[in-house]
Amino acid sequence: MVGLTFAELQTNLDLMVDRIYPSQSRHITPVLIAHWVNAGYHELDRKLRWTRGNDSITTTAEEAAYDLDETVCEILAVEYLDDGGTLSKLDDLGVEEYVEKRVDSDDYATPTHYVHHGAQILLYPAPDTSSETVKVWAVVQADDMDEAADYPTFPAHLHEFILDLALAYAARHLGDTRMAMATRQNVWAALEYEKKQPAADRGSLSRVIPSKF
Repeated sequence: MVGLTFAELQTNLDLMVDRIYPSQSRHITPVLIAHWVNAGYHELDRKLRWTRGNDSITTTAEEAAYDLDETVCEILAVEYLDDGGTLSKLDDLGVEEYVEKRVDSDDYATPTHYVHHGAQILLYPAPDTSSETVKVWAVVQADDMDEAADYPTFPAHLHEFILDLALAYAARHLGDTRMAMATRQNVWAALEYEKKQPAADRGSLSRVIPSKF
């Protein structure tokens, strides 16, 4: 692996905080440093929509709502495998469209649409058969870095951004909101370039969530 390990990220953040806030750094504990590094890692991972996964759900007849895995942040696509072995792609709906369809017809059948609603996925129509499979492809939350030798999951040239975002969390904790805001905005400006690069794109021109300052 290349790039910065969890231990190296923590060491670098500790040095940065000590240099920028020398009179306050003695109050910063290793636990806070580790927390800010992981917070920066998760924020960047989510911004890049980098960590992907899938979740399989087994249907219950006449049940429309199913709990998603707690790590699911954003649904990218949904497949449905019926008991006859037919695989189909479900189309996404907004909540208002979902309600309108249910008002028009609340019959049970093989689902054709889904809604990502909070921590659940809603199927329309509700399935008429149990033990069929819904496969959810999603952007998911990355695991915390725990061990000293752990690496962030995305390319090494992006690891410095974790430090910048971790510094933003430290600055906010120390009451320097201007530094926190400026540091975060610099990262997002740099990522506007990154979203055009193949390593960050991975097949989607809209992979990076648009910045809104």
